[in-house]
Amino acid sequence: MNRAFLSTAVCLATVSLPAVAAVLATENFSYADGSLAGSNGGSGWSTTWTNAVGTTASSLGAEANITSTPGSEVARTLAAAQSGTATIWILFEAQQFTTLSGSTNSFGGFGLYNGSTEQLLIGKAWPGPYEWRAGTGGGLVGPASPVSTLSLTSVLARVTLNASGNDVLDVWFNPADMSSEGALGAASITRTDTDLNFDTIRLRGGSGAGGTESWQFDNLIVATALSDVPEPSSALLGGLALLGLLRRRR
Repeated sequence: MNRAFLSTAVCLATVSLPAVAAVLATENFSYADGSLAGSNGGSGWSTTWTNAVGTTASSLGAEANITSTPGSEVARTLAAAQSGTATIWILFEAQQFTTLSGSTNSFGGFGLYNGSTEQLLIGKAWPGPYEWRAGTGGGLVGPASPVSTLSLTSVLARVTLNASGNDVLDVWFNPADMSSEGALGAASITRTDTDLNFDTIRLRGGSGAGGTESWQFDNLIVATALSDVPEPSSALLGGLALLGLLRRRR
């Protein structure tokens, strides 16, 4: 075969190859009990976990524990900022614990930040009932059928970034089948935002209602394809539920 032709063919084949899916970051909080600040496990990060608000975030039973009274937030920066045109999948497990009931002046959940700028919160709105919602400030929206933040929840989010703006967030709660995008079915929440570029993740909690409130997070993964996001295992879900039971007995 003509060498010049072969070289050209290889170059064309390389150009036409699709983008390779990748796992961007993982974190399963497998640390000894104690302060979460300074912890450096997982992969795909450029910093350790750092206290962003308060100092009471901790590792407890190999989960992140965020004390919400009066407030605590920990942040960690990704090795690669996410911007331009891209699709990012995020999966995590979380549960809120409280000695209160009803609608309270508290908030918490999983936050996406661009530097120190809040882009998005998936969690409980302030004020509002103990239900999963998504958005920023007072603009958090929930699914048609509310999902309680007080129950262990597997949260799957798809962030579709567009270089021209109008980024899209889709969120599924406790998805039954993650084998394909079609199997997921309709998202529980879909919203469009001007800018969802992010480089930092925050685990958040805050309360001005008294009582005792906290959040726990586990099994976080950030990837560029749904196929790189493992379905939550019953063993992992059972472990976090057991920890919650032990906390309630203390």
